[in-house]
Amino acid sequence: MRLGFLIFTCCLALVFSAPVSLAQVQAEDTAPEAEISPDKGDREARLSLADEMLKLNPPRDQVRAAIEGYVKLKLSLAPEATKEKFRSAMSAILNYKALEEISREAYADIFTREELEAMVEYYSKPAAKSAGEKMGELNGRIAPEIVKMLDQALMRARTSPKR
Repeated sequence: MRLGFLIFTCCLALVFSAPVSLAQVQAEDTAPEAEISPDKGDREARLSLADEMLKLNPPRDQVRAAIEGYVKLKLSLAPEATKEKFRSAMSAILNYKALEEISREAYADIFTREELEAMVEYYSKPAAKSAGEKMGELNGRIAPEIVKMLDQALMRARTSPKR
């Protein structure tokens, strides 16, 4: 069961990191070499842009995609009733409103206004939306390989002679 939780956690991390990673690559292309830190004087603007990001990529949708990925990965052979019970249990436990507020604050704390503007611009494009929808599929292919590698590394660590 711990492995299942690890996989689910990895899936969540991958789902939440995908939009940020794509936007960071775009922002890095235009950002100066020096590290940019968020200007505390424009917090309201950053919060407003964070709200836009949450509209474009709602945390609720990200969590549902992560849950669905877990169901496909770990419960693929289970009866549909078991899958639905799992989906319902996860959805009932999670506090989406709190997750939205945490996400909003994190966007505003981490990114500059310019970075958020670039992210909103990027994710407003149809091609970016399409790419975002495919991230679950991409993560679905990558996550099992990561888990296999972690399992192999853990097994080697446990069985290798102590130094």
